[in-house]
Amino acid sequence: MLLKTLFLVISVLGLTALGIPGCSSTAARQDLVQTAADGEEFRPVPRVDKRAAEELDYRAYEFYVNGLLYEGIGDLRNAAASYRKALQVYPDSYEIGFALAEIAYRMRQPDQALEVLEQIALKTVDVFRLEGACYQQTGDERAAKDAYLNAIALDSTQENAYIFLAGYYRRRNNLDSTAWTYHQLIRMQPENYELRNELGKMLALGGRPEEAKTVFRESLAMNPSIDNVAAYLSLSELYELTEQVDTAKVVLKEGLEVSPDNMMLNRAVVRLYLEADSVLGAIPYVRSLAEAAPQDADASRRLAIMYFTVDSLPQADSVLSALVGSGDIEPANHFYLGRIALIGEDYTRARDEFTTLTHLADSISDGWLGLGLAFNHLGDSAQELETYRTGLEFMRDEESAVALYFALGAAFEQADAIDSATATFEEILKHDPDNAQTLNYLGYALADRNLRLEYARDLISRAVELKPNSAAFLDSYGWVYYRLAEYEKALEYLEAAAKLDNDPVIFDHLGDAYLATGKPEEAKVWWRKALEQQPDNTTIKEKLGVESLPPSADKP
Repeated sequence: MLLKTLFLVISVLGLTALGIPGCSSTAARQDLVQTAADGEEFRPVPRVDKRAAEELDYRAYEFYVNGLLYEGIGDLRNAAASYRKALQVYPDSYEIGFALAEIAYRMRQPDQALEVLEQIALKTVDVFRLEGACYQQTGDERAAKDAYLNAIALDSTQENAYIFLAGYYRRRNNLDSTAWTYHQLIRMQPENYELRNELGKMLALGGRPEEAKTVFRESLAMNPSIDNVAAYLSLSELYELTEQVDTAKVVLKEGLEVSPDNMMLNRAVVRLYLEADSVLGAIPYVRSLAEAAPQDADASRRLAIMYFTVDSLPQADSVLSALVGSGDIEPANHFYLGRIALIGEDYTRARDEFTTLTHLADSISDGWLGLGLAFNHLGDSAQELETYRTGLEFMRDEESAVALYFALGAAFEQADAIDSATATFEEILKHDPDNAQTLNYLGYALADRNLRLEYARDLISRAVELKPNSAAFLDSYGWVYYRLAEYEKALEYLEAAAKLDNDPVIFDHLGDAYLATGKPEEAKVWWRKALEQQPDNTTIKEKLGVESLPPSADKP
């Protein structure tokens, strides 16, 4: 049967194959190979032997045609055996050698394929391409690179070669060579916007941002749709890199005109606005993100927090209340609702929100601090103190514990329980001796009551050393010197504080110090400044001997 088939093939094809007049080996091989399964990694089209036709032993032709037939039905093992027999008869044949090398490659025997290819004298594009593919199979990327470079030296339209080279150079961070390969691919596929995006990335990474911008603009000109969102994002990043943030925003907004709900573009715009501390500018885009994903509670919460940040409290309240109403139990919801209630002086609601927060997250100090503050405004000092004590039992880190200890000490001080306040603040200083806020608070509390003045001065002195430009600390330092009757020193620090902050307490203290140094007119100037900010302060009115501040009061 096989011989019959061979005779049929010979009669159809003629007898010029491999040097026998009347048979075209290329046509026969192409037709038969095309019947094989698709999907092979590398299927070069065989080339006819370029040498002059030679007389060939008929056996080589027979083995070669058998190989074609086996290859056509997918029997690669027998095809290889037939080609090998043909090559033994005619070892110098380009066509047979290439056929055997290709079959070996397809059988995942790259070393055998390379051995055969090495014996082929005529180095064509196909030979170099097959060499490159074989070296890839062996993992020898450097040799594969050399083979593909040889292939494109003979034919500059070898796309597969450029694709390999792009990956090869990229993996070695050879950005200029990678860019070169993408230039070549774009030459062959001028309408491929994705190739331009890859080229733009290489140019950007290679420190050529202006060239990269041009390439991304070309990509967007070819395809401005949202399918090309990568170009919008990359171009925006380049403008940001070159400190053209406004232009970066413009590019992103161009993309959003095409697809307003695109999350990546909206997030990129939000980031640019937030990096510029423009929460207000970011809000429309955060709102778009929230509206595009109504089931995303985190997106809605971020929007609410931004509303809170820019004092749009009703909007923040509405979003957060809706989240709570939907069953969302995130503690942040109640923290911000509690803050909104405090700002709106709805202390009962604040108490309820912060109580819920402490139940949901008992180790978060902000919940206990907010709850204590709500009790403070409600006039329930006992509950305030108990809140701070209870919260301390749940604190897991020192910073949170210090915050609650400080609030507890301040609550004791406001309740005029100075001994308990002192003990609490000193407990903080045992663990954190450089806590400037505690040093100042305790020192001022003692100085204001004329208690342990030398100790108070030492405490405040340490606070000033830690933060020499704090107006509050300088005021405390001046005030303790006033209590010690060292009025000139008191004036020195109080004047320094007044230059740093427009605070009525500082002005009142400064007025007292000027009076103590025998300068009643200067004292009145500063008391009037204090009264301008606190028109209901009866103590200052008494010092001035007035019931209200005249509109034409002197100003320093």
